[in-house]
Amino acid sequence: FFFLMIRRPPRSTQSRSSAASDVYKRQVVDMFKNLLVSFPPDSDASSIYFLCLNFIDFVLDSHSEPDATILRLWHFLIKEYTPRQGLGKELQQLLEKYFAKLDASDDEEVEAMFLLLLEEYLLLEAIPLTSSADILAIVEKKYEATLKNVNYFESDSLVELRASAMTLAATLILLFLNREGPASLHTHFQKILQYNIVDIMQPVGDKLVRAVLGLKTSHVTLFNRFLIADPATTFNVISQAGVSLEEFLTSWFSMMQHLSSKQVCRINTIALLQAMPYLPPDVFRAHFDAIIQQILPDVQSYLDSLTAPPPREKPALPRILPPHPRLSELRFSERKESLRKTQLFEEADLRQLLRDKLGETLGKFGVGLEALESLVTDRTVWERLVAFLS
Repeated sequence: FFFLMIRRPPRSTQSRSSAASDVYKRQVVDMFKNLLVSFPPDSDASSIYFLCLNFIDFVLDSHSEPDATILRLWHFLIKEYTPRQGLGKELQQLLEKYFAKLDASDDEEVEAMFLLLLEEYLLLEAIPLTSSADILAIVEKKYEATLKNVNYFESDSLVELRASAMTLAATLILLFLNREGPASLHTHFQKILQYNIVDIMQPVGDKLVRAVLGLKTSHVTLFNRFLIADPATTFNVISQAGVSLEEFLTSWFSMMQHLSSKQVCRINTIALLQAMPYLPPDVFRAHFDAIIQQILPDVQSYLDSLTAPPPREKPALPRILPPHPRLSELRFSERKESLRKTQLFEEADLRQLLRDKLGETLGKFGVGLEALESLVTDRTVWERLVAFLS
């Protein structure tokens, strides 16, 4: 039955109507996706996976240019894939066969999907971590191409490409931190840091749509990881880029208001605290009010978590919902979800870190806490700060 459904269409049909061919592909892609999600996760659906791989191979082999619709199916397939399917060799062979073709494409949508495919292959360990430097070079090449367009946010495909590049870069950085630690992060990912600095500084006007906003907040989180690893080197890179520290901090702070998730805000607070002792005195004074107002809610949330009862288990949702949640392109693979739960600094004592870093800063400047009172505009915020430090 399935072989009949995906049989090779006559080549003459494709030449008469590419529109009909596109409809055919979308229908088969939707069929495969719905078939795969009809199986519970990690169940044996190897026969469907095998047919799907052959269909992807056929379409890519039949066209001179890669097809983004088929790449989205490929990406969905590898997100769903588990070793139980036993097709690791076939997946590797498919990437090896089309790697050069995908890398050479100048179609922005194809380029974006290619980077997301590489990410999932890395997480699946179908690409050895020793190849990370080669993949990073691809990321830098693709990202650098988008920098030529200062109005990239006016193009959905450019936003998608830049977001895919940053997504893969963030995964490479997390894998590196988990394997090597932070000591040589700047050495290996200096270009990525430079791109982040440029992007945080780049205005987007009124085009702060969800995709662009998500990309900007991703830049802030990635920058924060560099700052936590080595604040002095990070500020040196900003200086070497010819960027005014005052202007950069203004842009950085403006993006913080859009951070939402608890984990991202926590990383941001730790980055701010790590940065304080490295700020010039005049810059520290100018931004102290904004820094304190940004970090105190997270410190309070941390303290509340120490006494809060354990969260209740949420009731299980039905396995199949209309539309099925596993069909969402925004859903992460289980491998990526696991990686995202690393390097969150969940054991960090935020109140103690506040005491340590503010004390270090005041000692460096040779002043006492009372010298900062006039810098805080909200009396309630000042009283909370004093309470946390007592």
